[in-house]
Amino acid sequence: MSRSNAADRSNTGMVNRHPVHDSGLKTVGYETQAHFRNIGRLPDDDRGPVSSAAMIQLLAGHLGVLSGDAWGMVTLPWQAIVACEYEVLPKDRVVIGIEGGPPGQQLFEALARLSRNGYRLAMPLGNESLLSVNHLADILKLDLSQDGLAAQMAQLEPLRKRKTSVLVSGIQTHDDFERCRELGVDYFEGYFFCTPKKTAGRVPASRSAAIQTLTALQDPNARLEDIEKIIRLDVSLSYRLLHFINSASVGLPREVSSIKHAVNLAGMERIRRLASVLLFGSVDKPSALVVTAAARARMCELLADSEDELRQATFFTAGLLSVLDALLDKPITEALEGLSLSQEICDGLIHGRGPIGTALQAVIAYERNDWDRHALLRFRRPKLQHSYLNSIEFANTVAASI
Repeated sequence: MSRSNAADRSNTGMVNRHPVHDSGLKTVGYETQAHFRNIGRLPDDDRGPVSSAAMIQLLAGHLGVLSGDAWGMVTLPWQAIVACEYEVLPKDRVVIGIEGGPPGQQLFEALARLSRNGYRLAMPLGNESLLSVNHLADILKLDLSQDGLAAQMAQLEPLRKRKTSVLVSGIQTHDDFERCRELGVDYFEGYFFCTPKKTAGRVPASRSAAIQTLTALQDPNARLEDIEKIIRLDVSLSYRLLHFINSASVGLPREVSSIKHAVNLAGMERIRRLASVLLFGSVDKPSALVVTAAARARMCELLADSEDELRQATFFTAGLLSVLDALLDKPITEALEGLSLSQEICDGLIHGRGPIGTALQAVIAYERNDWDRHALLRFRRPKLQHSYLNSIEFANTVAASI
């Protein structure tokens, strides 16, 4: 094995995040995670397990990007709680989670100390070793796969009077979300918002208008002046684009004062991409869907198989449109009808074929902790990590502009 490949299989960590919503589908926090295990079912590295201190250090270094203005949940082994290793994390920015541990006074006192020190604590509901200290939790966590969700919620009434919140993870459908909301759940985690709703009604006008504009922007025959006109005719899009293009993250040499100025200074392809992703912010869907679309688009762009700008733009478009089924509440094959897209993009989105399909599968696998997905093996770990963090920074800036 080459030295570079050996480095890729080392304990170099990767981080990601998963949005946590309130009952109104506003993103209030992120569960942040560090991953050190080798991807793609490769043998474990022979250097042994990674310390909790290394995990905390990795997450602390990227917490600002991962959680933005929301809180980040960092789940730690019980030994790290006892050793107070969490104290390097800012108490106003994190929720400390614990999965379990041996019942005993040492752990219970450590949890009480964590709470006294001003840290918020999240604990799994139903873990017998922690039942006697559930009253210390600010958030009690449930997984939707657990049996008797309604009965468990009913048992929580005494704790909820003390303002203890309930978070349910593993929510994969809108029906499950509604069921949990009816039961009084406070926080919701899962990628249900990236799936189509079962609706029989017409697509709302705001979404139809956005798709019409998106179709025009994706026209391969559009000229620079056509792109300018398309954007200029949408007042809301024009405002958001100018706000975004003048942000520090874009890094243009001077302030842009008009759409024509923006197109001339930033280039047609760049403006086309930015306008396309900002369009998603005009529809009546959770902001997390727009953020996910932006992050996937940027990460696909960075994982493109060429440095050519037009080729990268193709990958960006595929990542952006990967949520089109959820945006229109239609199967992806129906959602793509009428868009002027190449066969390569359609094959990548519908069947996961070709370089675009591989990149998109890798992006979604990274997003959802699916570390054994074969598509991840096509990319080096440092590149995946860099691309993911860059995509989150881009998505955070998009979120601030919608």
